[in-house]
Amino acid sequence: MSTLKSSQPTSTPARNALENREDFSLWAEAVKQQMLEALQKRQRS
Repeated sequence: MSTLKSSQPTSTPARNALENREDFSLWAEAVKQQMLEALQKRQRS
């Protein structure tokens, strides 16, 4: 994870998420849901 921190500015949501595991897991879950929905929409059309 050190590569992510070094390649991004210090005050990013990603860095805050790394410091707060609970927020990170919630964020990751939301992103996963959005990607799944987008995939399903693409397959339907």
